[in-house]
Amino acid sequence: MRFISLLTLLACQADTDGDGLTDVEEERLGTNPEDSDSDDDGFDDGAEIEAETNPNWVYSHPYDGDYYVSWCNTPPIPTGPTGEVDGKSVYRPGDVLENFTWIDQNGQYVDLYSFCGHLVVIQFSALC
Repeated sequence: MRFISLLTLLACQADTDGDGLTDVEEERLGTNPEDSDSDDDGFDDGAEIEAETNPNWVYSHPYDGDYYVSWCNTPPIPTGPTGEVDGKSVYRPGDVLENFTWIDQNGQYVDLYSFCGHLVVIQFSALC
């Protein structure tokens, strides 16, 4: 009887994909216990949980830039542009843009949708 209890305990602690999360934890989180990177964003599920990002959403993952990224279950729905100036469409405060990616000061690709649920102010400038 004790042997069966030990086997049951060991089975519950299995980490089939080696990402630092047990198979039981992965089932609870909805991640794939046989794939260390369930959302294919380049970060294993365990690292994402440790960084408090969503291992099931490609736009939610750790960044080197100390960004406060969000844990969103679904991507934002673009709503803009909703304004018009001189017959041209313009974005107004509160409009949600399509996702886009830029390279930050650390050389990482950063997705706008990584910050869903937060107000994001983007400033563009260029030399003439």
